[in-house]
Amino acid sequence: MSDNVLSRSILHLNWRKAFPVFRYAAGSTIIFAFSAGYDYTLAYITPVLALSFLAPGIPPLSIRVGVGFILSIGIACLSGFMFGWMFVAIPVVFILLLGLILFHIFYSGTINPLLKTWLLIALFLIPLLSTSSYQQGAVVSISLVVNAVAAVVLVWFVFTIFPFSYTQVSAEAQKSKPELPAGNRLNTAMINLITVFPVVIIYYLFQWTGSILVLIFIAVLSLNPKGSSFKAGLMIILANLAGGIGAILAYNLLVVVPDFFFLILITLIISLYFGRKVFSGKPAASLYGTAFSTYLLVLGSVTASEGDAGEAVWERILQIGIAVTYVVMANWFLHRLSSSNKTSESNENS
Repeated sequence: MSDNVLSRSILHLNWRKAFPVFRYAAGSTIIFAFSAGYDYTLAYITPVLALSFLAPGIPPLSIRVGVGFILSIGIACLSGFMFGWMFVAIPVVFILLLGLILFHIFYSGTINPLLKTWLLIALFLIPLLSTSSYQQGAVVSISLVVNAVAAVVLVWFVFTIFPFSYTQVSAEAQKSKPELPAGNRLNTAMINLITVFPVVIIYYLFQWTGSILVLIFIAVLSLNPKGSSFKAGLMIILANLAGGIGAILAYNLLVVVPDFFFLILITLIISLYFGRKVFSGKPAASLYGTAFSTYLLVLGSVTASEGDAGEAVWERILQIGIAVTYVVMANWFLHRLSSSNKTSESNENS
């Protein structure tokens, strides 16, 4: 009886819609297994990098785009290392130049969003690590490029196993997003700078190299336009919390059965759940993608860490929670303050 029900459900399954979900789930699991198995420096970043290329409506990486992605991260890392090497010993000059560069990155409408993100990460992390050791900054720079190469090669491998149909490219994805007017970009750039810059200065003053994950999340979230809405920002916080809870559950199961293949099986099951939600086409679909990337990042960093991983998983989630909550609340407050100032000015003029 159960066999007949299973066979009927398989026959009635819409394979055209299910195939991208399987690619997303199996592909992210394969990449996670590779990074966890080889455990190279910052390996847990590789699956998170790769997820953006497995998202709904995204065509497979061409050689040009893949090489361009690697070069973008390479340029960002080299820029971060050279900037730290030249100016980190002169704190006042370093802080002023860093503020100007960050403002330009936030304001620019021509820089690719992916390159923007990695320029921010490189400028936040590499000079900070170089303050204690230039060798450490160089190692992180090289490791980020290695992660980019691994992500691109593995994504090519996944699309070889799970071929792509160009009918899967959504009309939404084909539309080019219009560039914001200069006035709007100036306002957004100022808000982003005011949100991010104080945290960066505090990190450099107190040499907080032990909680770098906070800086990474602040860099990524500062470019998310949804953070200006309180409701959307709250959803981002909940999505990251959900991903963290998923990582805790997976880690607790792994403690009971400490086996590598069991870890991969757990990740495959969870990725199928998130993949189904990500490809549902519903308004909240992107939040499930956010939650899944948090899951991969937290679980990957915990399984790669030395020492008490049980404490590490809670520490990672706390760090992410602090970063997400700060950026969302600061962004929302500054956008609201800016809009109220504009309203009062327009009333005075009238």
